[in-house]
Amino acid sequence: MRQRWVGTRLLAAGLFLSGILTAAYHFASPGLIPRTAVHVSYGDLNLSFPSTTINGRGASATAPHSSRVVAHTVFWNRGISAPNYVGSLEGLQRWRRFPVSVVFPHDANYSLRRQEEALAGFQQWTAATNGKVSFRLRDASGAADIMVRFDSARVKSETITQYDVRRDTLYHADIYIGMTVDDGSGAEITPGDVRELAAHEFGHALGIDGHSPDPGDLMYHSLGNTNRAVTARDLNTLRKAYSPAFS
Repeated sequence: MRQRWVGTRLLAAGLFLSGILTAAYHFASPGLIPRTAVHVSYGDLNLSFPSTTINGRGASATAPHSSRVVAHTVFWNRGISAPNYVGSLEGLQRWRRFPVSVVFPHDANYSLRRQEEALAGFQQWTAATNGKVSFRLRDASGAADIMVRFDSARVKSETITQYDVRRDTLYHADIYIGMTVDDGSGAEITPGDVRELAAHEFGHALGIDGHSPDPGDLMYHSLGNTNRAVTARDLNTLRKAYSPAFS
């Protein structure tokens, strides 16, 4: 599955942070590689200094930056949530509070059945976290933390989640679920596909910025098994973003 993200992030600046960056560099044993973001964590301090990313539909462009020091994230509860795939991710973000509000705009592609299947996918995360992750469905005409749209112009593999994130805090997310199969026939995906795609994309919208390398996980990059559910590795990875609340 191809997944694209957008984040509008604020880049922190100031010479007074240089000491923190230096300490984190030695603590995490980073390397000098070309990247557009720096994620630094040291003890209880978790800082992110990413660049601004701009995304248009189906394409993304990132403002160029020189090579930067990238430190692997070290969380204050390190070691309590294994196994996980945090090391395979671009990063982890988090909402400031739950429940997050969700809206399904009633456009030409909306149907109540599609909404119910998508909500069933979202509910997997609520069940897996014993209610710590929760959402509230709002009226279709209102604003929300997460907007979900069904898009018949997109094939299944073009399902995307875009979000507004600042210093690893999520402020808004848009999920676009591709409603057409990838074989060129123009046929609609199954209700099970909608449920699986929604569960996967909700994982991104909750803050998992990247994919699992394990094909057994819900957050593996390629979907296809409509019986796939949130695994212990998926849950432990999300727990890392929200600790100590999930501990």
